[in-house]
Amino acid sequence: MPEVDVNASGGALPEYDVDAPSVNVGTENKTVQVPTLDVDAPKDDNRE
Repeated sequence: MPEVDVNASGGALPEYDVDAPSVNVGTENKTVQVPTLDVDAPKDDNRE
């Protein structure tokens, strides 16, 4: 059988170089108009 020498080290992440875009997050106050609802429920004459 041939002799084989294996050297391995595990548990390390590969190196990487990423140029990520910059993101600006903020808040802004807004006034939102909300429609009003008029609900006309049918009258129930059979109530006790």
